[in-house]
Order: sequence, then structure tokens, then C-alpha cells
Amino acid sequence: MIADLAVTTPVGGILFACLPLSNVRQHIVRGFPASTHIGLQVGVGLFIADLGLRSGRLVVTDIDGDIAFGNLRSPVVVVIFLSLLLIAALVATRVRGAMLLSIMAVTVAGLFIQTAPGHFMTVPPARVVALPHIPTAYFIAFDTTVFFP
Repeated sequence: MIADLAVTTPVGGILFACLPLSNVRQHIVRGFPASTHIGLQVGVGLFIADLGLRSGRLVVTDIDGDIAFGNLRSPVVVVIFLSLLLIAALVATRVRGAMLLSIMAVTVAGLFIQTAPGHFMTVPPARVVALPHIPTAYFIAFDTTVFFP
């Protein structure tokens, strides 16, 4: 089972990364009704935007719970803002995989941008390929007392 995960996870990741670069995604999306298509776009877009803007500290919540811009002098915030501009420019020029390319650019740039002494925006992984950690307390921990008293 673990060997299967070691193969399927990277293969699935590579295929998912190649999906925006091909026409397959467009054919899949055309199979949905128009209302579902628009709803998925809006929902996923808002979720990704909220997650990215908050984790990139471009949008922050103050003590009172109000939403405000992050510190525009912070290198992290500047890079996230520039990535949004890059996405807009790539979409305007109809480059396929515009968001994926922007994410890759921010990831590479983050390897060189320090957020604090000794800390970088992008933390490289300890290993390029590794098996996932499976907690032994939960691995195949079924409560069979209901079926076999």
C-alpha cells in the first residue's frame, strides 16, 4: 500500500500540474452545465484568493477583526502583490497556465527572499521524494466491536 502511494502521488501531481497546459481541462469543463461551471469558478477562485492573500499577508485581520492591507514594506507582501500583477499580465496575453507559472515564479523567488534572519519565504523540502508519514495509532484503526462483539 505504501509503495502504491509512493508511485501514485507524484504521478498524480505531475498530471495535475500538466492539466492547465493541455486542452483536456477545457473538454472536462465543457461537460458541466453553465451554472455549475460559473459556480465552480467563483467558489474556487474566492477560496484560492482568500487563502493566498491571507497566507501571503497581503490581507490581514487587525485586533478588532477588520480586514486591512498588510505591511507594504514587507518583502513577502511585495512579492505576493507582484505575483498578482504577473497573473493579470499572463492572463491578458493569453498564456496557458498563467496561475501555475506565477506560483512557480513566487516559489523560486521565495528561495532568495529573507523574511527574518536565517528564514526564507520558501522553505525547501528536506527530501525531494519521501513516503508520507502515517500515524501508527490511526493506521487501519477500525472499531470492529460493533460488528464482532
